[in-house]
Amino acid sequence: MIITVDAQGALYWFNTRLPDASGLPELLGKVAAMQPQPELHIRADARAEYLPVGRSSPRRSRPASPASGS
Repeated sequence: MIITVDAQGALYWFNTRLPDASGLPELLGKVAAMQPQPELHIRADARAEYLPVGRSSPRRSRPASPASGS
């Protein structure tokens, strides 16, 4: 799976431009349900600002850390 951010901050799902970032969570949710889960590649134009790139990254909850025993 490839998400690309161009120099203007536009997002692409593979080669298809997304109208905005609001549809990305739904697309990622569908992919997250796949078994095995595919690799996620985020590509950004070197001229892209960091914020649109960071917003394209999937957010997932982290598993709880196991309690350490002494």
